[in-house]
Amino acid sequence: MLDVKLVRKRHKSYPEIFKAINKNFLPKAGVEVQKEAVRIIRAKEIIDSGRLRDSIKFKVSNDDVKVGTNVEYAPYQEYGTYKIAARPYLRPALDQKRKFLVALWADTYKKVFRILGAG
Repeated sequence: MLDVKLVRKRHKSYPEIFKAINKNFLPKAGVEVQKEAVRIIRAKEIIDSGRLRDSIKFKVSNDDVKVGTNVEYAPYQEYGTYKIAARPYLRPALDQKRKFLVALWADTYKKVFRILGAG
């Protein structure tokens, strides 16, 4: 578990440390969740044309990463409607990769701290 107080005591530039961690971690996290969402779409045979599958992208901005699509029918696939059952692909992708992402973040955290000599 990250002890923010300890980080602050040991290194005065802790905001830069977390920026460095995010700079390395977030793109990798986005790629992993994107790939898993595409895999789930293929496995569930959600699409015929490939439009939804091919539209899954990720975007890193500041301290977050967003994985999603701009295809107009995507929410109906993810959440369903009164006419069709949900066939989720984004939430399950994140759930499938959760342990991997935690390990990846921890590994990135250790590497950045070692490089910066902060820990």
